[in-house]
Amino acid sequence: MKASIMVIVVTIISIFYVVKSWYLSTFAHFINDWYNIEVFLRRYIVNYLLNLYFSYTD
Repeated sequence: MKASIMVIVVTIISIFYVVKSWYLSTFAHFINDWYNIEVFLRRYIVNYLLNLYFSYTD
């Protein structure tokens, strides 16, 4: 039973990696833009939350 679960997991992971590599090679420029936007938003949101937190702790 455990062996079949491992096979399924490995298959899903390998399919994911194949799809991901194809996706990256096809949409690399889109991903770069989105990644930059995502990083910017994440930093902005984290800074915003930290500012809120510190303004409440004063």
